[in-house]
Amino acid sequence: MNCKALTLRIIPGPECPAELWDLRFEVLREPLGGDPASARFAGDDLPTTRHFTAWQGERMVGCASLMLSTLSLPDDLPHHAGDWYQLRGMAVSDAMQGTGVGRRLLQSI
Repeated sequence: MNCKALTLRIIPGPECPAELWDLRFEVLREPLGGDPASARFAGDDLPTTRHFTAWQGERMVGCASLMLSTLSLPDDLPHHAGDWYQLRGMAVSDAMQGTGVGRRLLQSI
């Protein structure tokens, strides 16, 4: 499949679609024996969360979520003033892996 025919969308946390959880489950949890509920993360629906998604027509084929972190930065990282975000739940459908979807998602962040 052609990665150039993708539509990229940024979805606010409160509007997180069920397709995102389905894709996370299919790619990240199901192969490890997880249950569908494990693909939903605390913070998915917060106003500070952004879900970066890739669509092939009406089908979501990639996702990556940025969530405002509540953790302190590790001591071995340079000091940073202000908020910082954590990348969570990045997944690309099996059919689209190796086509550049993940790269396009990261470039859109």
